[in-house]
Amino acid sequence: MPEALDIPDWHEKLLAKALDYRTNHPDFRFALRTADVSGTPRLPRGFWFPGNERYLWFPPYRVNDSDNKTKTIGFMIPINRQRQPEKSVLTIVFGSVKDGRIKAVHERLVAELGPFEQKWNTLRFERAYPQADPLEAFDEFLTKDYPRIRRIVEESDHADAFTVSESDFQTMLNRVSVHRARLQRGQAIEAVAVSSTGEAEYAARNLILYGPPGTGKTHWLRQKFSEYTDRAEQLDRDQWAQKHLAGYGWRAVIAAVMADIGRPVRVPDIRDHPYTAAKARERGREVGGVPHPLEFSSRAHFRVRLGCGPTRSSCTVHLHEIR
Repeated sequence: MPEALDIPDWHEKLLAKALDYRTNHPDFRFALRTADVSGTPRLPRGFWFPGNERYLWFPPYRVNDSDNKTKTIGFMIPINRQRQPEKSVLTIVFGSVKDGRIKAVHERLVAELGPFEQKWNTLRFERAYPQADPLEAFDEFLTKDYPRIRRIVEESDHADAFTVSESDFQTMLNRVSVHRARLQRGQAIEAVAVSSTGEAEYAARNLILYGPPGTGKTHWLRQKFSEYTDRAEQLDRDQWAQKHLAGYGWRAVIAAVMADIGRPVRVPDIRDHPYTAAKARERGREVGGVPHPLEFSSRAHFRVRLGCGPTRSSCTVHLHEIR
């Protein structure tokens, strides 16, 4: 039987296991909860992954992209009405996927990782793990199923549609880490009354400091500033470019390069620009091996022009051969 834990405890245990697995597999990235539904603050309570009081879902790939408006590939722990986990399942859901090429990847996963149970005559498939303990089932997911899933995704030549970028992963992890640190210090729920002895009493989330002069109200508040203040990251130019260009395709990167250069450019100018190099590294490619649309970069007899409408609300990259 699995341990009798609260739902946030299962989130914490899965996160710890996933980060431990990443230690030996540094290219392993996954999605974390990015925001809360208005009026339902789950992230401050330790819900690190998508889910609610009825399930926890660990996604090794992107969620809520342009094709997938719901969970697709992942490890799920159903939670019963007694708030205890039931048998974990591998889930593959692609009813909202419109791109036929991406849909074909999901169909291959169902065919090769089965047998699955189709749920409610929809494109939702689940395969239960034999282990009663969710952590043991998660170990099997990481060591057996995830490598097979990753191989199929990479063989499809559409891995970019699935993969969580390193910069996106770090952004999500940093957001979670703030709440994680507060919970580990016992400060997830806090509003403070400062007594005449200067001791802080934790009771509610909103903070109202009261007490006679000299009891440490200002001193205590100054010590809390670091927990609620974002500090500027120390990034060099290359790290800055890689972080900020991660969410854009090659056309947008080319436009950014041209805007940065500020004059008519040739293909080698784009190829050798730091933004292009940063984008290549973000995609996991050698700087000299930049893919389409710069695959012809050795031919220097092309000129690149950025054409924009009168309001500059939309721009197009044009390539012109120089004769």
